[in-house]
Formats: sequence, C-alpha cells, structure tokens
Amino acid sequence: MKVSIRHTTRLEYDAEVVESVMDARLGPRSDEDQRWGRFELRTDPVGAIRRYADAFGNIGHLVTVARAHRHLEVTTVGEVDTLLADPFAPPVEAPAPLGPAERADYLQPSVLIPRHDGLTALAAPHRPGSERDAFAAATALMHLVRAEFTYQPDVTTVATTVAELLETRTGVCQDLAQVLVGLCRAVDLPARY
Repeated sequence: MKVSIRHTTRLEYDAEVVESVMDARLGPRSDEDQRWGRFELRTDPVGAIRRYADAFGNIGHLVTVARAHRHLEVTTVGEVDTLLADPFAPPVEAPAPLGPAERADYLQPSVLIPRHDGLTALAAPHRPGSERDAFAAATALMHLVRAEFTYQPDVTTVATTVAELLETRTGVCQDLAQVLVGLCRAVDLPARY
C-alpha cells in the first residue's frame, strides 16, 4: 500500500528572529516492512537543509534559516510504501535487545517525565509478565491514554509536566506522548519521546 504524507510545522514569532536552527525528524525508517518513496522537505523562508543519520540509523535534517524572519514553516511531502498486511500485528522477529546504556537512557526520568506514583498506579495493571508480553502491554497503555486523557489545544505549554497532566487529564499530542512514555517506564518498558 502506498501512503501519501504531508506534514507542516509553522512557528510564529512576536518579534523578528535573526537565525533559526531546527533538528527535524519527520519520517519513518526504511526497512523490510516500509520504504520511503518520494520525500521532500522545504522551508519558508528558504533555509539550508542538511540530511544526516544519527547513531541509531534514523534520518534527521538540520534546518538553518540565517536571515531575519517572523515565522518559520517546515513542510515535508512524501510517500511511504508499506509492505505489512497488518501494521498492528507484532513483528515476526523480536527486535534486538537494548544494551545497558540504551536501557538506562530509555528508563530514566526527566524534567518533564519524572517518576510519579500516579503513573505507577495507572500502569501497574498492564505490567508485562514477560518480554513476550511487552508489545501487548505497550498497546494496552496506548489505549489507556486514549481512554483516560482528552486532546485539547491551548491548555498546556512546552513546559507542562506529566505530573500536571495527571491532574488535568488534558493536553496536546506532545503531552499525551509524554504520558505514554511515563507509563511505559513505570512498568519497566524502555521508551523515549
């Protein structure tokens, strides 16, 4: 199946910005189950775009706009060929296990996603009994976020913590993703945003 994707991020500034630098990661990995076909990234105003691969093999783009501007718009347009009959089915082969450093990175609390008793209580019924149950546990936690939290624009900021979200149960995409990461970590499922 071919999936067409268009994604735009637009930032508006109250005053003129002299220079913008952005690390954009706006596409899935190409692997045995999916392939990027056409891919285009452009900015308004026009900027320099440098493509690179990180240590995990993920493709990123360093975007630099080195002239004064009051907005920055980054748009990606592309096509992905998916080769999976059921994209929600667990993979046939288990992924390679994480090393100690990666496990530590993906399990450590952060400023926005601290350890919290509320996360532990919500996640506890979904703790996987074995490594084989990890995918089902992560899926259950994803459904829990969908059922327990409400998407609502303009009620949070980039500094809103998971602890605050547990009280209000409302937020935007980044907030709900951070709650899911916190829930996964609470049951020892390595996760990052």
